[in-house]
Amino acid sequence: MEEEYSEIPVENWEEITFNPILENGKVIGAACYSRNITEQRLNIEHLRQAKLLLSEAQQLAKVGNWNVDMVKMKSTGLRAQGLLGVDADFEPSFEAFIAMLHPDDRNRILERIKKAQEEGGVTEDEFRIVRPDGQVRILNGQTRCVLDGEGKPLRMYGISHDITDRKLAEASLQKSEANLSTIFNNTDEGFLLLDTHLTILSFNAVANDWANLLFGKSYQEGSNMVSYFVEERKEELTRRIKTVLDGNVVDYETYYDVEGGTIKWYNVREYPVRNEQGEVLGICIAASDITEKKNSELEKDKMTAEIIQRNKDLEQFAYIVSHNLRAPVANIIGFADVLQEGGMDYEDTKEVMEGLGVSVKRLDNIIGDLNQILQVKREINEIKEHIRFSEIVNDITQSISNLIEKEKVEIITDFTQVDEMCTLKATSTAFFTTSFQTASNTGSPTWHLSLK
Repeated sequence: MEEEYSEIPVENWEEITFNPILENGKVIGAACYSRNITEQRLNIEHLRQAKLLLSEAQQLAKVGNWNVDMVKMKSTGLRAQGLLGVDADFEPSFEAFIAMLHPDDRNRILERIKKAQEEGGVTEDEFRIVRPDGQVRILNGQTRCVLDGEGKPLRMYGISHDITDRKLAEASLQKSEANLSTIFNNTDEGFLLLDTHLTILSFNAVANDWANLLFGKSYQEGSNMVSYFVEERKEELTRRIKTVLDGNVVDYETYYDVEGGTIKWYNVREYPVRNEQGEVLGICIAASDITEKKNSELEKDKMTAEIIQRNKDLEQFAYIVSHNLRAPVANIIGFADVLQEGGMDYEDTKEVMEGLGVSVKRLDNIIGDLNQILQVKREINEIKEHIRFSEIVNDITQSISNLIEKEKVEIITDFTQVDEMCTLKATSTAFFTTSFQTASNTGSPTWHLSLK
């Protein structure tokens, strides 16, 4: 049964000794002696209580101590029963301790003990033990070996501390840090951690790649974030940072001109880093590349504008058709009806034919104007690009190969002087297609085309 610490009562102790008084071998009386031993009893009780307090403290701290007589190879003191998971009946010995060592650690610890016995001094190591119930615990042990004058070990003593909980917590923390590091460095977003003075504390690989792209240099831990920005952006940065340090989240889109004349767009989110008391300790900046998204939006806006413009063109076209074309078409219909009725003399017929010719010419001019309007609108909306005439010709000849073979037409081209040009691909394709079809329809055995 374990003892419990208790206050030492204030008592008075007396030691009384009775000795017989003999006369001629007979007891004729008794001599009584008395002395006060209160102080001695109090000292013994204090020592007992101190040992008890030490034992309780060791149990709470998961610490144990031991002492071994290396001459007799016998334990002369063990206060580690709780540490080893054994009961009070456990017989401590050097062999029993070695047997409790984890098989994977046993040889290493034996080598350490051997070295300590040869050299003396203090050694420290971490090792595992297997308790009688099978539970594995991790201990930190500090051992001192005392040698005699001949260098032989006299005594070994030491202290051991159960660090299992700490090692498990460290392993769990390392695993969590590894997981976070994996996520941190394998995401598409860039992360940057600053203190309240805008000193860079940490960043991931994506953020550093963007720093090289946008600022021409890498982030450095300990440097100030403001130093990476050009003067015209520093005022805006300072204003946003003040808002974040006041406890607010800032979310915005921004762009940077990069080498090569391209533009990179980013969505940036800046938010405060707080402790458990809600105090702002720093700033975390998260950014994502939205260049593709922005370009898609701009392309969508451009297409929308083109559709609106084409609708206006169609309205204009419809207006021209309904008004400008109406008069000449009506005249042509009227002249045609008169001619069908017949019965007119030469002069009347001549006059009708002249009117019909004027109407046809006017109609042709209007159609030409419409084609020009549509052509101009198309050229405005089309994008010029680098084209190869030889590739266009090859594509066209393949597409009309049946016609060429039927009419037995040979198409000869020479693009040695000019084969590439920045122009409208659709216009060039239409030119060559029309030319080849015309050549095929002529029935000529050979049609030579030279582009100069």
